[in-house]
Amino acid sequence: MVNLRLIITGTPGTGKSTLAEYLSKKLKLPLYNLTELIKQNTQLEKEYNPELETLEIDEAELKKFLNEFFRDKTSFILEGHLSHLISTNLVDLCIVLRTENKVLFKRLKSRGYSNNKIKDNLEAEIFNQCYEEAKLNKHKLLTVDTTFFNFEENTKDLDLLTDFLKQVGLIK
Repeated sequence: MVNLRLIITGTPGTGKSTLAEYLSKKLKLPLYNLTELIKQNTQLEKEYNPELETLEIDEAELKKFLNEFFRDKTSFILEGHLSHLISTNLVDLCIVLRTENKVLFKRLKSRGYSNNKIKDNLEAEIFNQCYEEAKLNKHKLLTVDTTFFNFEENTKDLDLLTDFLKQVGLIK
């Protein structure tokens, strides 16, 4: 196992979970899914937003929770579209996934998202929300366009990413 503290953020449908699972297996790093952590810690929940079909999160409480939970961990992958709220001193690299809007629309539609939820997520992607928030938090950023990644058929694109991480000295 390598010592690497990695977060993967991006709009829903960009491939966070798929990439995180691949890197977790390849690098033998423990994987934490932000949605599951929130479900296990209901004090982070504010209320359900029926219009967007999503649970509203208390971001200040989430940030406190993430900083406490990951404070002593030297190796991990945290994936989720709010994972960039964690303090920068607890993270070696923040990978922000992006996807072209037409492809993202198809992915979200195939998940059965409502039109309102699709619109909200497409707007977040158009305005580069996850990247901008991660940048505001001063994370070391790597942006990866997953529009043409073929996660199911081969791992060539994913292997290129791990090769890059080796080249910049984050892994051996």
